[in-house]
Amino acid sequence: MDNLNLYKAKQLVNNLLNKSKHKDFLIGISGGVDSLVLLYILNKLKLTHGFNLRAIHINHNFSSNSNEMESICIDICNQYEIDLIVKHIQPTKTSNVEEYLREKRYELFLDALSENESLILAHHLDDQVETFFYRLFRGSSPIGLASMKKISIKNNKIIYRPLLSISKSIIINLAKQFSLDFVNDAPND
Repeated sequence: MDNLNLYKAKQLVNNLLNKSKHKDFLIGISGGVDSLVLLYILNKLKLTHGFNLRAIHINHNFSSNSNEMESICIDICNQYEIDLIVKHIQPTKTSNVEEYLREKRYELFLDALSENESLILAHHLDDQVETFFYRLFRGSSPIGLASMKKISIKNNKIIYRPLLSISKSIIINLAKQFSLDFVNDAPND
């Protein structure tokens, strides 16, 4: 079963990236299980498919383990020989800190992209469900309830989310199979 999940995950990532005209990608990594599994898969694929891969980590300085998350991102990118950009955000005293951090994170992601790069994010099926209910309770229109797309465009930049059809439990199983170290981000609990 685990090998089937690995095969499925690699196929989903590979199929989505094959739709791109780009050969240069920037992956957003947090140090959590989702992004590090995706980074592992992309690192394997880049060796056989000849694309360029860089990573970016945004330290929110929000949770008690923010520095630990940054450190694991640095370590794994050094191990994979992937260039890593590290940016810091200082949370502000706004009524919706998480919304502020999300918007700021996207701003930093998009600013870091070079001209021919596309952004890859590790949103998964559970994130999709969470986004749907968040938008439902917020009163979004039917269009807003459509949630995230596997390929989207923001500020004329392409964003890929190849794991949208994979559940968190499969991602955790893949992390165990790959023997990946990751940090559990306390605010995500």
